[in-house]
Amino acid sequence: MKRGNTKARAKRGAVIGVVLFGALMLACVIGFWALCAIPGLPLWLFILFAVCGVLCAALILPALWALRKRFQEIDSLEDIYSETLYKEENIMLLVNIDYIPGKEFEVLGMAKGTVDEAEALGADAIVNIRYGSSAVMQGAAEVIAYGTAVRFK
Repeated sequence: MKRGNTKARAKRGAVIGVVLFGALMLACVIGFWALCAIPGLPLWLFILFAVCGVLCAALILPALWALRKRFQEIDSLEDIYSETLYKEENIMLLVNIDYIPGKEFEVLGMAKGTVDEAEALGADAIVNIRYGSSAVMQGAAEVIAYGTAVRFK
């Protein structure tokens, strides 16, 4: 994800949410207004429908307030987004063959379990990945993944 679009995407998502909520509330107001227009409707039911319609309309104000707060939050978190959440990370290349076409590399050693071991070694990739499992008891298995950690030249 590109860093420049992060703020705009977050704000766009918040606006879309409030617009959809507003459209739903508008539909409720129209529905309650239509119910109030029923001829011969008892007064207590007319009042109930009218109050429900007004409450639906009034809920738009807190939604706008929440949108404003969300915009403030997005603006204040911009530094955090750029420094930590969307920090560009190296992607570990994983292959189950013993070479990578077009790449020369040096072998760093075997990495097993998760690729955290390979990252600790400073590896760019893991080649010749293998997966093994064995039944420990009924309904349970032991699983291991391993391969050769390498660094590109």
